[in-house]
Amino acid sequence: MRKTTLLILSVLACIHSVAAKKVSVGTGSGSLSYPNAQTTLGLSPGDTIAIKPGTYSGLSIGNLRGTPQAKVVITNGGGLVEFANFCSGCSASLTDAVNVIFTGSGAPGIAQGFSFHDLPYRALQLGGEMDSTTISDCRFANVVDNVIRINPSSVPYDGMPGTLTSGMKFLRNSFQNCGNAVDWGNYAGTTDQLGVGRDIEIAYNTVDSCQGGEAFRLNKVYRANVHHNTITNMGLALTTSHPGIVMLRGDGDIHHNYFHNVWGVCARGFGAGLDGIGEIRVHDNLFLGSRKYSAVEAQTFSTDVSSDTTVTPHVGICNYRVFNNTMGNQSARDFTAAMVDVYTLMGAKCEIRNNLGFNIAKDKAYSPTSNYVYNLENPNPPDTSNNLYRPNFSELGLADSLDCKLLPGSIAIDKGVTSSFVVDDYAGVPRPQGSAPDIGAREFISTARVNTSQSHFADAGIRIASGSDGRRIQVSAPYRIDGVSIRSLDGHSLTSRPGNGTGALEIDVGRLPQALYLVTIHSAGRVATRLLPQAGATGF
Repeated sequence: MRKTTLLILSVLACIHSVAAKKVSVGTGSGSLSYPNAQTTLGLSPGDTIAIKPGTYSGLSIGNLRGTPQAKVVITNGGGLVEFANFCSGCSASLTDAVNVIFTGSGAPGIAQGFSFHDLPYRALQLGGEMDSTTISDCRFANVVDNVIRINPSSVPYDGMPGTLTSGMKFLRNSFQNCGNAVDWGNYAGTTDQLGVGRDIEIAYNTVDSCQGGEAFRLNKVYRANVHHNTITNMGLALTTSHPGIVMLRGDGDIHHNYFHNVWGVCARGFGAGLDGIGEIRVHDNLFLGSRKYSAVEAQTFSTDVSSDTTVTPHVGICNYRVFNNTMGNQSARDFTAAMVDVYTLMGAKCEIRNNLGFNIAKDKAYSPTSNYVYNLENPNPPDTSNNLYRPNFSELGLADSLDCKLLPGSIAIDKGVTSSFVVDDYAGVPRPQGSAPDIGAREFISTARVNTSQSHFADAGIRIASGSDGRRIQVSAPYRIDGVSIRSLDGHSLTSRPGNGTGALEIDVGRLPQALYLVTIHSAGRVATRLLPQAGATGF
């Protein structure tokens, strides 16, 4: 999870390298309104809008166009920019912004330089054409309604790229005491395909003590990528609703997330595929402390699937793959809890493998004959193997019930089956470390058997060697290196360095004691994690 700092640095490096000019706006107060920003401010692709520090009562920016190579950047100009005191029913807006980065990373020492707080309605509404636009490094607190509301184009998807929104990212934002953090599209289940999203990424965000039903509600979003988010204390005031904390109506991946003390299903899939059979993959998550329902839900509605799947566009059924999650301390409350609730899938398949569970249906007595792996509301049982369940975490060989690290001798070690998409564990440790991957979200690591050969790179083309002075390591890759970070095995960030535009980078490790570390390399859109022993003044 310490890829966060590195990504911020990478974004900043990109900003500085492509910006042709910087245009300063604002006086530190009042409302900012630029409905035709490109023309009004005389902007070209690669330019930066820098908002002067202060507190603003409104923000409206529209009609911006960057390019994939030279995005237009909206950032805080050297200090904290706050948005507060909006009128009732008002919110900030960003409309018809393509290839735009809206980021609060514009001031050194301020991690989230855009702060939206104490708002009576929503914080930020996005609409119109929004392809390849990023919202990052923002803080949202005390927002009554949905925080970021996406109203995509009302033109129905017709099979052409211009009739859907693609490539949006929501990165490194924090949400505290709000409604739904990210709310996309219309909840109604239909096949009209209005407001379709594709290749949407939601990553490295924190959501805490929010009272909306869902943290991320994604309707008609396909190939979603929801990962490395921390979601805690959701829906503390709820007692009757039936939310899904991450609700995906479409398909994609939900992985490497942490859920604790939430009201509802942690990962709810209302699966559907765009122009074919979809797939929802849920893996390497920690699902802990749900106060109602199971950890994962798999379901497809007939109203979401096209009657004729031979034409384009159409909506098809969706397969599910639930692998290598750790699930525990779940309440049955008014429904039978299990690792996965499997409903009608309209002929699609559901695989449930390598999952670890404990203390499920915690408010009911343990029954050795109960099925704690899945609750079947579908006539066709899912395909299951290599799942482990015990009444408490200690019987599984877990250190505790919050971090769920494996202890030596755990019954989960080396008992999993291999899958192509499970390549590292929740903390980024490459799999497998032994003869087979471990069951659950954590991979056990021992200095006696360190496997350093695993990589997210398809070509595994990175190299790490001792640097020039014995205090450094040198990283090389066949692509441009955007940055390198080093963290301890328990996830603490120790040091990082942004890239220099080349395929080689040195990083100082001289102050690190002799130990075992995770080295993460970001290179040309790829991410590689290597587990390396013996960092210190003598190198690796």
